[in-house]
Amino acid sequence: MISGCTVRGCLNQLCLETLMEVQRCVGREYLPASFRRDWATTHAFATAIAEDPNRSEITREMGRVLSAATYFLGNVAAGTQPNYYEYMDGQMLDWYLAPDSEDTDSLVQRGVVGVHALLKELRRFESHSLKGWVGHNLDDLDREQVQVRIALIDDVLEKTQQLGAKDVDDPVSLGDPLESFAVSRSRVSALIHLSGVPLTQGHDEVLFVRVLQASELCFLGIRVTVSMAIRAIISDSPWLAVQKLQMATRFASLLRDLLRVLRTMPVAHFATFRTLTGKASALQSVGFHLMDTLLHGLNTEKLEHFRRIEHFKPVLAFCDKGFVSLKQAMLSTDERRPRWREVWDVCRRLDKDLLTWRGLHLGFAKRYIPQGAPGTGGTTGANYLLQHLFRGIFDDHQPDWEAVHEMFPEVAWLDHARETRSVLIVPSG
Repeated sequence: MISGCTVRGCLNQLCLETLMEVQRCVGREYLPASFRRDWATTHAFATAIAEDPNRSEITREMGRVLSAATYFLGNVAAGTQPNYYEYMDGQMLDWYLAPDSEDTDSLVQRGVVGVHALLKELRRFESHSLKGWVGHNLDDLDREQVQVRIALIDDVLEKTQQLGAKDVDDPVSLGDPLESFAVSRSRVSALIHLSGVPLTQGHDEVLFVRVLQASELCFLGIRVTVSMAIRAIISDSPWLAVQKLQMATRFASLLRDLLRVLRTMPVAHFATFRTLTGKASALQSVGFHLMDTLLHGLNTEKLEHFRRIEHFKPVLAFCDKGFVSLKQAMLSTDERRPRWREVWDVCRRLDKDLLTWRGLHLGFAKRYIPQGAPGTGGTTGANYLLQHLFRGIFDDHQPDWEAVHEMFPEVAWLDHARETRSVLIVPSG
């Protein structure tokens, strides 16, 4: 066995700048065969190091971050379509969120910091592209739309700062050895520099990937805060439940803002890379399904789907009879009692915001996916999203149609799609 010192030295000699710059300047779909082969071998080596209990913790951590950074190259063969997690570098997000020593509040804050860092990096990319300082992803660069995009990103960055995000003092760059990324306490440098590579040279595909990553962190934030709110309700602590649900609504607001940023992508630009992402549907996001299940209860219609796909297995943990969703927790309280009234008010706001986000997501599908064309991941696209549009906590809730129509006039015909009664939906299953 190679000594830990020797392994660490070998890992630190790897040129991470070459790893990332070749991918960015060519596009993952068009990488040279030799490059793929060499870094796939490196991925296997890094994964073995990460899983070796006989290595030091720092050496294993170096293996973990390198394994995440090379996951695409080690698992997606040339000419095949990546799945959702491979496409948006979900393995790097998992590594970013992985520290076991952090409590739930710290995990939520890590999510906020991550969204802030991803958007700040996207803003840098857009600004430098306009100035001619970027040598990749220049196809279909719409300067006018990018100017609008930068202004919208600035608005979202201000919101993340209000949630406590600060510019992390993390000077690690691609020219530094791997160990620098592994020992970084914030982990932001790896998230920014070692992920987010698109398949093509399309300018707006960078936007698309970064928005997917930031959305995943929002799903995580909602999931964790709602989980804490459920525990607070069960333990008869309405003031704490209000606090956690309010934080969940802020993440829901960020989700809407991210779609607003993504809306600056011209339809024709999405069409240039959409076919290459055919398997990479966001509906494959285990983060989304975990969030959705915590909110509404387990969707028994999807159980077979969750059992069949390996990375959905965590959702099956909710089959436990002791699981309580936010719906069920709210049913255990009485809105008429003053001490629970604010909990119901905030819960209604969260439900409304997430329904509106679903409406915006539907609008995106109707705008960007040609009529009659299948959705990504083998779904029916807009029709699939319409089928699940009204899956909320309160069945008298509708999306904020004014907000949806403003961004996506394509869904105006849905105004009176459903008549409802003012009662709480009981979870199925």
